[in-house]
Amino acid sequence: MKTQTKLLVLFAITFGLFSCKCNKIVEKQQNIKEVAILQSFPGEKNDEKTLFYAIDTAWVNDLTLHAIVSYIGEDGDVEFNLVFNGMWLKSYPPKAYLAIIPSNTVATGNKKVKHHLIFDLTPLSTGNPVFEVHIIGYEQGFMIGKE
Repeated sequence: MKTQTKLLVLFAITFGLFSCKCNKIVEKQQNIKEVAILQSFPGEKNDEKTLFYAIDTAWVNDLTLHAIVSYIGEDGDVEFNLVFNGMWLKSYPPKAYLAIIPSNTVATGNKKVKHHLIFDLTPLSTGNPVFEVHIIGYEQGFMIGKE
């Protein structure tokens, strides 16, 4: 009976240590990048498979967009680009829909990664001093500039 109890306690401790080691979150930060303006046609889709990620939160400071995305796979360097297709919505203020696109289609590893992304929105402000930005996959929009 004592041997079974000792084995059970040893198993519980080993399992606890193993599970704690696997659940750590890896944090990464990407250097600031400018928004890429790519001209595309309405309805044009990219058929390429992409890395699955979720946008946890996003905020704007002046002309800098910050976003925290999470995905599984800590090995390798995954970079993200912010892409604008060049089509402004003709409302007031004008609206721009932006997409965050990962550079890699697959990330290896099994740990959760929280990646802080920083993007410069200056190229969008050249034509419109006041505009609204929406990130595809994130509900909240952001007003840029002051009236």
